[in-house]
Amino acid sequence: MIEGETFDIYFDADLFYFKEEGKTKVHKNDLKQFLDSSELSVPIIQIFMRTLRDYLLKAETGPRIGWLCLETTLDTKLIKNATDAITYVTEAFMKSDRNKEEFIMAPIYDR
Repeated sequence: MIEGETFDIYFDADLFYFKEEGKTKVHKNDLKQFLDSSELSVPIIQIFMRTLRDYLLKAETGPRIGWLCLETTLDTKLIKNATDAITYVTEAFMKSDRNKEEFIMAPIYDR
């Protein structure tokens, strides 16, 4: 049971190449829309990405995959501060290369 209107989901820093642990807020409405098949919100997609990454890491076979953070690369953030976005993507690719990941996924969220 979820108390309140929102709850936090935490991410390891490695998941989206952050400098420290990240988190996203999931609203009850996000879950309702997902279960009604009406809309996917950014937090729901981030949870899927974390789950898929955890599953692939346990498999120990197949390609190693890295992710860019969906929220960090939203078009509104890119327009607002392009320098921060370029720095984030550059650092993410460098960390991905050091981790010997074969692919880096860059999901796009269309509002």
